[in-house]
Amino acid sequence: MNPKKGADAPGRNQSGSDTASQESGGGKAPSIIYTQRVEGASLAWKDINMYVKAGKMCKKERKQLLTNVNGFISKGEIMALMGPSGSGKTTLLDVLADRVKKAEITGEILINGKPRDKKQFRFISSYVSVDDQFYEVFTVRETLMFASALSMPKLPKDKRKAKVEKLMHESGMDSCAGTRIGGAVFRGLSTGQRRRLSIAMELLKAPLILFMDEPLSGLDGSAAFNIMECVDGLAQAGMTILMSVHQPPSAVWKIFTSVTLLTRGIMMYSGPTRGTLQFFEKSTQRKCPKLTNPPDFFLNLINSDFEGHADIAQIARDYIASEQREFILEKIELMRDTGTGVPEALVRKRCNCGRQMCLLTMRCLKNAVVHPGMYWFRLGVYCLLNLIVGTMFLRTNKEITLMDQLQMLFFVCNYCVILTIAALPFLIVIRPVFLKERSNGLIDTIPYVIATFISTLPGVLVISLVTSVMIVFMTDVHGFGIIFATIFLVILNAEIFVYMVSTFTNDHVTATAIGAAFFGAFMVCSGFLLPRDRIPEYWIWMHYIAFHTYALRALLNSHLDGVENNTIQVEIYRKDFDLNDINNGLELGVLTGYVFVTFTIFTLVMLIKHTGKK
Repeated sequence: MNPKKGADAPGRNQSGSDTASQESGGGKAPSIIYTQRVEGASLAWKDINMYVKAGKMCKKERKQLLTNVNGFISKGEIMALMGPSGSGKTTLLDVLADRVKKAEITGEILINGKPRDKKQFRFISSYVSVDDQFYEVFTVRETLMFASALSMPKLPKDKRKAKVEKLMHESGMDSCAGTRIGGAVFRGLSTGQRRRLSIAMELLKAPLILFMDEPLSGLDGSAAFNIMECVDGLAQAGMTILMSVHQPPSAVWKIFTSVTLLTRGIMMYSGPTRGTLQFFEKSTQRKCPKLTNPPDFFLNLINSDFEGHADIAQIARDYIASEQREFILEKIELMRDTGTGVPEALVRKRCNCGRQMCLLTMRCLKNAVVHPGMYWFRLGVYCLLNLIVGTMFLRTNKEITLMDQLQMLFFVCNYCVILTIAALPFLIVIRPVFLKERSNGLIDTIPYVIATFISTLPGVLVISLVTSVMIVFMTDVHGFGIIFATIFLVILNAEIFVYMVSTFTNDHVTATAIGAAFFGAFMVCSGFLLPRDRIPEYWIWMHYIAFHTYALRALLNSHLDGVENNTIQVEIYRKDFDLNDINNGLELGVLTGYVFVTFTIFTLVMLIKHTGKK
């Protein structure tokens, strides 16, 4: 074998989609054709080592996940990163794609022969994750149109629409263009269609380099080959593609131009696919059985988790001593010496923050209106509780005392807060969409959090208005204006507080428990169950940081201001609940300030923690 010839020109005609198409499709042309020419980029990596801290909190040890990994891929090629489970293939993909955050990484990564610029890299590459992340309420066309508005901000809408229609045709999604993506609530696309949509969304950016994590996972042989036809079309158009793949079918294997095989983070082989079988047969002195898929043969040889594997250390030594590895190192040096980097003209321009905020707000609003779980279900629950409370404390019931009405307001304030916890699962479910879009350079955090806040307001306004109208006019509580403003601010505070809590964990059960614990503590310390002057000193701080405190004071004071009879009782309750000389405007001002403080914390956590990196 001549490694220089094999590595420099992998030979698409020999291992590309033409052969695979004839085998799998009876000679018919591929069903997916990407016609836009792409200026790809070469990618090289040398001596990549990665270390993480693993183990118990007090006894963490330094663990090496990648060991002296080298390789390169030229423009218009498809490289498969393969290995058994836990081999480091996805780890290597994430390192090359700049998706790793909590690790120590050494080595060198070159783009067109120049060191990778992390800021620029976001705008010349795209990453398709193994999980297809979308808003389930939108159709395929709506999803692509939104992505096109962010990735092609200066293109007129009619031209963007034409590009989207063309891309749907080229990716074979015409038939499902008007179909909702679907999820837990709505039925929608199949797994294969969702995977194709994930790829199509990234193609709108026309990236120079496309990273794909297990794009064939969960697909049958036919669907996997269909996806790979699409990928092969992208490579033929000039795009550089790296993908991690577990065990590709034989028809898919023939589409790859090169492969890197790993086990336990150590390189077993890297080079053109057509030289792989010869290398392993020579190194292990074993022949690939007839009618056996070559990738199955390789993976069985290097999988140390089960019996029957070859001498893995010997394979690694043979590869280190091979001409192929020597050629890779020489090629990397040549790329460094002659590389020119990525021309500025090929770096995608981002959508400005104002435009991002408008687009994201429109998307969030539509999601809130269409998805029943965001506000409609909660509105129904609010109406049911309002009806129960309203009929229980009906104004025509003359036996209702002033204390009964104050207790009712305490209960109303608290169920208005507690029901906002229902939003937690939806916030956590849609966060991966934000992470994908942020890490791929489509959106920034500030426009996203502002859009999220703005889209929250209409739902909170409707719920507050309905609750205030039902409670005030059914129970004869006084001060509709103050009560409406207070309920609006207390629900908004709870909503933003829930947003903040959701940023600390990706598990909605844990987030729900945290939110409920805080709301329960705020309720107990709000000054109603135990007046402020009788709250123990070690809990008085909770009384002041609980937004329930200020909402409850405004609600109680508003009602007591309208009570014309029982002036003695009113004075007693004002003294008990510390409502003398209270200013409703001040209480509402504190609630407003609380919103901005909580929103600021939410924004900072999103900026620092949720970067899209692992």
